Amino acid sequence: MKIKITAMIVLTILSITLLLARQPKPNPILEFISSVYSTRQFSSSFMSDDSIQKIISAGHKAPSAMNAQPWHFSVIREGELCKAIMPNIVENNVLIVVSGTESGRWVDFDTALATQNMFLAAQALEI
Repeated sequence: MKIKITAMIVLTILSITLLLARQPKPNPILEFISSVYSTRQFSSSFMSDDSIQKIISAGHKAPSAMNAQPWHFSVIREGELCKAIMPNIVENNVLIVVSGTESGRWVDFDTALATQNMFLAAQALEI
């Protein structure tokens, strides 16, 4: 009887240990995506060239159909041109225009993926 009780205790401890080992570990990427929000008010603080380069680099890393990478990124800093494109722009804001470089079936989707990567990069940089 004592052996059965000891064996059951050992099995119970082993089961609890296995259950604890299977607990999902925190995933920083999923936590970050869950914390992202759509900005409604923009800052007028200056954006460095390094930050812009990091954002564009994130766009280049986006997946694309057949690795075509059918996108072009245009950085616009000139205030009057920015206002002509986006009338409610705030001073010192920078526009990054994502455009498709070719026509094709997946260009819209591919450029959207690049834009999403850039959006996440800007959020990560807290811009």
